[in-house]
Parts: sequence; structure tokens; C-alpha cells
Amino acid sequence: MGPKGPFSVEQGLIFMGIKIKMRFVVFTDKKLFKTIDYGFIATCVCFFIFMGNISRIDSVRCMVMKYLGVFTAINLVILISLFLIFK
Repeated sequence: MGPKGPFSVEQGLIFMGIKIKMRFVVFTDKKLFKTIDYGFIATCVCFFIFMGNISRIDSVRCMVMKYLGVFTAINLVILISLFLIFK
């Protein structure tokens, strides 16, 4: 955890940017929120949470290191995504 909370400065700037954009959209085009596919957004969020949790399992990490040589979370996401796409 950082000195001012659990997020880094970059993450704080990203969250602040998202908040500013959301407020701008709320004041300019309220109908836009009715057209957003919230199910797709939730699916993406859950997918990346799942990938983060899977990448912490030692047996999965060892398997990925065996096949890819160097382990990174990105490599794991790519590997599992390809598996899901081409299964």
C-alpha cells in the first residue's frame, strides 16, 4: 500500500479522469447511459479479475513458465484467451 492509499499515482489519475468524463457525460447527454451495454462491461471486469486470480496460482504459473519461458500476467492472459477462443 502506498503512503496515501492502496492505489499508485497513475491509478489515481486514471480514476480521476474517468470521474471527470462521467460527470461531463451526465451533464451533456443523459440518454447515453441507457445505451451502454453494462453486461459486456461487467463481463470484461470479471474476466480480468479471474485472470489476475488465476495468475497467482503456483501450478498455473509453473505451467505457463514451462511453455513460455518467462512468466508475466500478460502472457497468461494471452495464453488463456487463445485457449478460450480456439477451443
